[in-house]
Formats: sequence, structure tokens, C-alpha cells
Amino acid sequence: MVAIIDVLREVGGDSTLATIASVGGEDALYSHADEISCSDVVDVAATILAANWDQVNHERAKNLLVSGIRSTQDPLAFAGTIKAIFSSADIINMLARELNEALLARAEMRKDSRQAHIAVDALDGALKLALLGVARPFRLLELITSVTTTEPPAFAIAVARRLGAIYIHMREESARAAARDALTTLASHQEARSDAFHQLGTSGLVDALETDNAEGVEQKLRHARTMFTAAVDIDADRIDAKLYASALDGVLALVDRLPVSTVRAAAEEVEDLAIVRTAWKSRGRLEEWLGDSTATEQEWWMVSAAFARACNELDDERWLKASRSLAAIARAHEAANTAAVLPYAAPGLRVLVAPRLVAPFVTSTYRWSLLKRWAEEMRTHPELSADASGLLEAVTQDPKDEKMILISEIRSQLPDPEKLDMLMESLMLDQQTALERRLETLDGQDSVLHNEAARRLSRDLRKVLEGSPDYQGTTRVLFDRIIDITIRYAVARTNIEASFAKGGFRFLHDPNALEQALQIDYWNYLISSTIGDVVDIETSHVGGGRADIRFTFGGIRIVAELKRDKNPTKKGQLDPYLNQAGLYQSSNVALGLLMVLDLSPKPKGQVRSLGTSFWVAEKPDLAEGDTVRSIVTILIPGNRPTPSAVSHA
Repeated sequence: MVAIIDVLREVGGDSTLATIASVGGEDALYSHADEISCSDVVDVAATILAANWDQVNHERAKNLLVSGIRSTQDPLAFAGTIKAIFSSADIINMLARELNEALLARAEMRKDSRQAHIAVDALDGALKLALLGVARPFRLLELITSVTTTEPPAFAIAVARRLGAIYIHMREESARAAARDALTTLASHQEARSDAFHQLGTSGLVDALETDNAEGVEQKLRHARTMFTAAVDIDADRIDAKLYASALDGVLALVDRLPVSTVRAAAEEVEDLAIVRTAWKSRGRLEEWLGDSTATEQEWWMVSAAFARACNELDDERWLKASRSLAAIARAHEAANTAAVLPYAAPGLRVLVAPRLVAPFVTSTYRWSLLKRWAEEMRTHPELSADASGLLEAVTQDPKDEKMILISEIRSQLPDPEKLDMLMESLMLDQQTALERRLETLDGQDSVLHNEAARRLSRDLRKVLEGSPDYQGTTRVLFDRIIDITIRYAVARTNIEASFAKGGFRFLHDPNALEQALQIDYWNYLISSTIGDVVDIETSHVGGGRADIRFTFGGIRIVAELKRDKNPTKKGQLDPYLNQAGLYQSSNVALGLLMVLDLSPKPKGQVRSLGTSFWVAEKPDLAEGDTVRSIVTILIPGNRPTPSAVSHA
């Protein structure tokens, strides 16, 4: 046996911490690349190379990594090698073409159960490359359409489960036709039948949402409902299929104008199934990288809430309530198919590829409902009542043939089209209202934090902020949500072991870390959260400068300024930073954030408790009569020793 193999086995699970020198240098790896590639420790070599990528010969490292993908016969080593490769965007970009070819070649090899398990991981890798846009999907689609009813169960089930994601992400008709054909084939596979019927249901839901007329939407929804029922008939434990079926029951009950009790029953069923949905997730029906579980559960809760609202509204239009509920289902399905593709090894530091469903009839009907509501509200104001009459007459008629409602047609019927143009400037309210409703539902007077210390901190901060004139209404809801998520971020980063602080987390133990590392990490955490849609990074022309992180919601703008400091706890030390943070708010609400990476030495573990790491500060008054600006200040502990190092200090 080659000595380097023994060395790699000794390194084993600590490979992320190993240096190139600890295994004898690069030459020791490359001179035995063939032996390593075929071994069960190729993943150890891959992890070492990935962790030290900025120090190695990229061309030789690439050859070893690709050779390992092509050659190892060990399923765990194969999976570990893929994990190492997908830990870095630089590695992905450099290996993309050769890696895609190697992955597809391994996915085609599935004569026995061992090869089939490797083929599943290879399929995932190829799909991630396609979703990232660094590899064309044609060969992947060709592979998928070649599946048969005699496939090994592990591979057949994996293909079926991923075809739903392919269907929503890849909008080309050729790709979707290939997915439908493959699912139809797998619907006759003994072990994959339930998964195939479930994904035929989700693909039918996508088709329904992307149809532009009521008749087509209804027909395809009923077909999708039939597919979900078939999945449940095969496997009575399919909570996912039951959840979608119950949601469609609610929509179709609204379309058929069934009694309110039927809709309410569907709402309760959706809520109950969403709660127990974690039961089948734990058995692996959702892949680790596919589906934002937190966002998905929140969106399904919103589906239930949409049905509950429908039960309490008096609108008579056939598709109005159904469209609102369908829009909520669409958001839940998008969340369930959001792919966290890169990096693989850094929790909270992910690249998300989110699908976007185009739902013309649903969106148009919902927009029409907003216009109708605005017209009714305008009638109650004497100065607007005259303008409201024409608009109300135009939008209270059922749309012709129940097709898409075109705003241009409504505009042409109005005596003063400019009035509608003014309203249309507010049509961002479509998205804004949805987000505002989500913020209020998830937060409101209560925090979503589960840690009692974190909840107490949130309450204390809110109590102090009560005196700020801008801390009210929608601004308050948004700012509360930002602060709560930031508290969760601080908790998550404080909990990371210093010994684990590699890659994207290296700044947590680096005494010379740059603020840009904190900025990127915080931004990545935010965009993966429930307010990811309102976050920007490095935005120019804000308060006369460039904002590190900006939250924009309607006309509200809140900025987070990020700094590093090697002695931030001295009195007055942070005043200059407060001035800068406050300056960004000079033309908007007088609320902001200042986050400081605390790089002070901590030989005895002098890390502040969570409760003393957040406080509300007022920007020093530099101009006479200046508005008081409340800045929530946060210290993130950096330059941290391990607890064991402290115990020996």
C-alpha cells in the first residue's frame, strides 16, 4: 500500500484543518494521484486541497479532483469529494466542464446498488452545475430521459424527486417535456411510483399557474389534484402530497363556490399538515440542499392564512379569492424548490438559486382585485369620489371570458387615464403588501426568536426604541424584523467553534480580519432569511456615500454600517462610527444599525454576553437642532480563542 494513503487515513475527519505540509506537501499527493483517485480516502485529499486552495497548484489539483470523481468506487469517498469541490466558487468555475462530464459519466454507471448510490450523488452534482449556469443541461436531460422501469430503486427514486425541481427551474418546453416523459415512465416503477405521481402533481401545478385563462388554470389544477391523490393512494404516509392536495381542495372549493365550512376545513388541514411535514423531511424526501425548509414552512402557513381570510371576505368574483390563495401556494412551491448550491460546507453562507413562477392569470386577477379595492376606498373620500366612479365601473365587471385582465383595457375606459397611472405607480403594493403581511404575521408584537436570552434582548431593545419618532407603523415592523434576524445572526456566529472557523468563517478567529468578511457573511445570512428580498449590498448614493448593507421596503430605507475595531469597548471609541451610521439616515427614517467586529485580544475568553453585545445609541449631535438618530449597535466577537485554550490560560 502506498504510504500517502496511510497518511490520509490518519488525517481522516480532521482534513479541513490539515495543511498541505501535514501530508508531505503537494508532490506527495500529485505523485500518487492515480492511487489516491481510486482509493477510499480521495475525499480526504480533496478536502485538504479545497481548504488550502489559495496555496496549491490549481491545474494539478484539478486533475486529481476530477480523476477522483471518475475513479473512486467508494460511495462515501465520492460524496465527500463532491462536498469538497462544492465548498468554493473558485473551484467550481475552474472545474466546471471536466467536472460535469465526469459526474454525468458516473451517473450513467448504475449496475448495482453501490454504483446507484454514487450515481445519485453524481446526479445532484450535475444538477447543481446546471442550476448555477456553469454547465449546459442538455446531457443531464438526456440522462434523465433514459431512465427505465428497471432502474435500481435508489436511483429511480432520486431521479423522480429531482424532476420536480428541474421542471420549475428549467422553463424550456423541451426540458419540461423530457421531465414529464421521465416521470410517466417512473410512475410504473414499483419503488418510485409514489414519488413520480407526486412530481407529476407539482409539474401540473406549475402548468396551471403559468396558464393565462381561467378554464385552463382550473382544468390543470384538477389534473394536478388527481396526481397528488394517486401518490397518497400508493403511500398513505406522503404528507407532502396530502399537503398539496388539501391546498388545491381549498382553491377548487373557492372556484366552485362551495360552503365556507369546506374552505375552512381545507385551511385547517393545510395548517395541520404543514406542522407535521417535518416528519417526512427527516426521512429524506427533501434533500439537504434542495428546499429552504424554514421559508417553505412559513409560506405554507401563509397558504392556510389566505384560506382563512377568504372565509371572512364577501367578494363574489369566482376567481378572486382563489387567485390570492393560488399566489400563496406558488410562493410555497418556489420556496420548496429553492436550491442552496454553493458553498456546501458553510451554514448561513449559501448561494441560493430560487425559481420564479410566472403566473399571468393569477397575478392579473390579484392586481384587478387591488384596483377594485382602491376604487371602493376612493369613493369614500369626497375629493376622490368623482375619479373613482370610472375606475370602479371598469373593474367591477367580470373579465371577459375570464382571461387575463389587461390594465391597458381598463385604462382605455377611464375618462382620466392619468389617475390610473398614478395608482399604477403604487402597484409595487402587490409585492409590498405581501411582504408587509408576512412581516406582520411573523413578527407583529411578538418576536420569532426561540432562545429566551435572545427574546429578552429583543424586548429590551424595542422598549428603548419606543421614544424614536420613526419607530412606528410599517417602519417599526420592518426594523423589529431586521433586529430579530440580526440577533439570530449574532447567536449563530457566537456559537461557531473557533476551531471550525475556516473558509467563510475564518474572520471569526483572525485577529486581522477585514470588515469586508463580516459584510459578506452578514449579507449572505440576510438574503437567506425571510427579508432577503429587501436587502442590498454596497449601494451607492445613500446619505452622500456608499451603504454597506441597505434594507429597502417601499419608501423606507434603513442602513447597516459595518466596521472592525481592535478596542471597541472603550468609552467613546465607537462615536466616529455612529456618526457615519447616522449620516446614512440623514434623508430617511432616523433608525439604523452599526455592527462592529470586535478584534480585541481575548486570552481569557473575554467575549461579551448576548445581552451586552447589543444596545441602542444616539448619534452624537454634530449639527445644531439635528434630528436624534437611534442606532442599534452590535458587537460580533472576533479574534476568539477556543474554550479549551481559555481553560489552560
